[in-house]
Amino acid sequence: MKPRLAFSIIFVFLTLAVQPAAAQNQVDPQFEKIDFANGLFQRGLYDMAASEYREFIRQNPDSPHTHEALFGMAESYFFNKNYERAGQHYKEYTLQFANRDKIQLARLRLGQCHINQQQFDAALEAVNAISEDGLEEEWLQKKYHVLAQVYEARGDTDGAVEQYQKAALIDPSSSTALEATIKLGDIYKARGEHAAAVDAFQRATVNATDNAFKGIALYKQAETAFLSGDYEVSADLFAEVVDLNPDKALVEDAVSNLLLALFNVPAYNAVIKRAEHYQDKLTPGGRLFDVRYVTARSLKQLNQYDAALAEIDLALSLEGLAADQKNKAVDVKVEILFLSRKYADVIELIDESWEGQEEYAEKGMFFKAESEYSLANFEAAHGLYAQLLEKYPATEYKSEALYGLAHAKNALGKEAEAAALFEEYFASADDEGKKKEALFNQILLKSKVKDYDKAISDSLEFIKAYPDDKNIGRVRFLLGSMYSETKQYDQAIATFEQIVQRDLENPKRLESMFLLAYNLQLAQRLDDALAFYRQVPKGEDAALYYSALKNMALIHLDRQEYEKAILLLKEIIETYDENDLKIDMYLWIAEKSLEAKSYNTVLAVLKKAESKLTTDEDRQALAYFRGAAYQEQGQCQSALTEYDKVVNIESERLFVPKAYLGMARCLMTINHIDAAKAVLDTVLLSYADEAEISLKARFQMGSLLEQKEQLEEAAKFYMLVAVLYNDPWYSPESLFRAGKIFEQLDKLNDARNVYQEIIQLYTKSHRFNEAQKRLAALNS
Repeated sequence: MKPRLAFSIIFVFLTLAVQPAAAQNQVDPQFEKIDFANGLFQRGLYDMAASEYREFIRQNPDSPHTHEALFGMAESYFFNKNYERAGQHYKEYTLQFANRDKIQLARLRLGQCHINQQQFDAALEAVNAISEDGLEEEWLQKKYHVLAQVYEARGDTDGAVEQYQKAALIDPSSSTALEATIKLGDIYKARGEHAAAVDAFQRATVNATDNAFKGIALYKQAETAFLSGDYEVSADLFAEVVDLNPDKALVEDAVSNLLLALFNVPAYNAVIKRAEHYQDKLTPGGRLFDVRYVTARSLKQLNQYDAALAEIDLALSLEGLAADQKNKAVDVKVEILFLSRKYADVIELIDESWEGQEEYAEKGMFFKAESEYSLANFEAAHGLYAQLLEKYPATEYKSEALYGLAHAKNALGKEAEAAALFEEYFASADDEGKKKEALFNQILLKSKVKDYDKAISDSLEFIKAYPDDKNIGRVRFLLGSMYSETKQYDQAIATFEQIVQRDLENPKRLESMFLLAYNLQLAQRLDDALAFYRQVPKGEDAALYYSALKNMALIHLDRQEYEKAILLLKEIIETYDENDLKIDMYLWIAEKSLEAKSYNTVLAVLKKAESKLTTDEDRQALAYFRGAAYQEQGQCQSALTEYDKVVNIESERLFVPKAYLGMARCLMTINHIDAAKAVLDTVLLSYADEAEISLKARFQMGSLLEQKEQLEEAAKFYMLVAVLYNDPWYSPESLFRAGKIFEQLDKLNDARNVYQEIIQLYTKSHRFNEAQKRLAALNS
């Protein structure tokens, strides 16, 4: 984390001391000249101001305003950072005007000038010339503060701490005391005394009455927590700085370091969300590069490579990047491109960006070699691996390069050379103990390069020769894994079963239990697989338990045992926020739970799904299912809110018309009949060619008109459904409702006809018995 220098050597209490002269009723030429010089000074035109002050003294050496001009000239040089000239004039002032009101400030300024010129003894002499007898607390405090600066500049931190502590005790909420308290924290932090540093910064935070100091103190607390490795606390404190908004530059630094702290937690999703949230706090000339850089790294950690690539490209597109910033960004981009399998782009980027840069030569050569190998350019990869090992024998990529070179030689048909490199990779020895290790390493290597037959043979030999070796459990586990890889499921099952039932101390026993279940699943022994998956304990290995839940869910899905699958998937969602379930699975669970009338499950799953949303289609689906669940729970206002979201998202999915139908039902429920009719009119007009939607819309329109007691129109819509569609539920339901209306309208023959149609065409419908009863009643 890049610390931010909150103060320069010139502190707040040493602010502009030159003030414009008081307005005069009559123009006094001397006042006018002094006013002019002061005005130049106030505008930061220090060279011009010094010249005017000097000219005034030359022309008016005996003027009663000479002391003002001399002090103004010293101030002009001081703020122009010409400390040698400033010191000369401050010293002149102290000698000539020891009784003037600015004498103490002049001595402090003189001390400051000596500090900036590394003249520490002279600085001490100047400041110590200020007698403490009868000195007002304000000036006493400032004396302590400048003395502390001298000691600090000399490297005497104990002396600096003593003086800063004195300054901090006088009027603790004053700017000088706050600066002293913060400087104490800085010294403690630099000395690694983090608890003392935090205490100092917290005192400054409490005592500060304005946001500027409070923000700096909070920022430094956050820095200290970061240096202590307490990243979550650091992130919270940086967030407080941002919320306080004391200073734009400080806020940008806080945003950048907040994200860096979250990255170190690690909390990559939080980095991405916060980066987006704080975009308006950032400027291209500020910390925007750092924010884009850490965001890209977070996206890379989450395997969101396309998004990471887009983010790092935005970082690289910023104007005025320093060379180290560009190289940092390129470094990350190389890794992202490689993980994205964009190997040609990796090579092109390294050639374009790192040519002649020794700092990145090893990494560039290695990633080029890996990329060439992945592109099946084995000759090029071979050359790069060999060059890397020859030119940089102690490279951090040595093992990987040796392994890659062996594979490159093998790909080029140079089996003998490849074998020699494999032997070098897994060092062997002549004595029995080292032979055993060599055999063990050979098993590891052959399994890694997928030479399973040889590795299986070596594993069986190892088990026979060294049954009591410390690695026997790992070899047996690896043997079972290789049987599984080669689809020898019965042998894999037998091997893992032996570990689970007999090798109780094997560190891989829990994983073996999972793999036993997995191989039973692959062998289609699904009930046995489920039994062993259930034995994977919940609290020991979260990843294994997660995989067990997921595989059990897949088995139940394949069997179309949806309720069991949903229970398992729901446990995954509730337990593992960072799961790899796709949003489609969340929406499927919601849909199935809606069908099963498990409305609380729908709402709980959709709440968890919010972090998975990436497309408008998915947002629309989520809003629809949530609205449907609310509607079925009788929460029509909440349902209408969700349905509004659906219809206002541009998408081609079917949820818009479904949402309109749900909206209409809700409006009818809360007796907003006209609004419901307007919605149904929209559906009938816009989705006339979608049979299912038109059917339901016409049915609802009939229900609405019936509710409004417009019976003729209602019967017409019900009959439209009955005539135009052949739906096992809606058709008989519409006929029955039309019949009831016909009876109310005294159209008894029409009623008999529709009841007769139900009896003839829909013998298994829910309205069959009622239609028989109504027909009998009409005919009696």
